[in-house]
Amino acid sequence: MVACGRGRGGSNSTPEPEPVPLSELDSDNDSVTDDVDVFPNDATESVDFDKDGIGDNADTDDDNDNYPDSSDAFPLNPDEQFDSDEDRIGNNEDPDDDNNDGYSDELEILAGSDPLIDSEVGELVFIAEE
Repeated sequence: MVACGRGRGGSNSTPEPEPVPLSELDSDNDSVTDDVDVFPNDATESVDFDKDGIGDNADTDDDNDNYPDSSDAFPLNPDEQFDSDEDRIGNNEDPDDDNNDGYSDELEILAGSDPLIDSEVGELVFIAEE
């Protein structure tokens, strides 16, 4: 009888391949490793900011604030949607002068004007105290 070399410990046995660490594995070849890829088997998606199960590439509202990304000045901030004075500070965080007309929002509201419309300034009446 001739041994074929497939038995245990034979010199012809093939070593088991080393397992690839998850930090190096990229199942969908999208250049995002599986350990950080929320969609490891979908090459078109890797992130889901609002964790709603829809990848950000396909999700039309990434922060789930009910304002579509196309009209949301802050598509990854659920607390902000508008930046009326375009200073990259959302209206909720920037209460001082949302329309950059030189009048504080508080003063415009007291004067009866809309602090988001720069062409609208109410009558400002100052009463000097004696």
